[in-house]
Amino acid sequence: IAVAYEGEVVIGVLYDPHMKELFTAIRGQGATINGEPIEVGQEERLGDATVGMESPAGSQSIVECLKVIQPLMPAVRTIRMF
Repeated sequence: IAVAYEGEVVIGVLYDPHMKELFTAIRGQGATINGEPIEVGQEERLGDATVGMESPAGSQSIVECLKVIQPLMPAVRTIRMF
């Protein structure tokens, strides 16, 4: 869920029920996971990154999502789907 004000996203919230993780972020105030501050990773190579993505609802959406994920998988450390 995101809130935009004057065309800019200012608040974001994401819950991953499988991992029981609640991510929140407020523009200019940082981000948290389950209430603990988090920071952007220092990875310089895509291969060291963890990629998070969501598949929209719908029976065809997972098929389309997998088309994108498949070529990306060998290039990154891991992919987390929400």
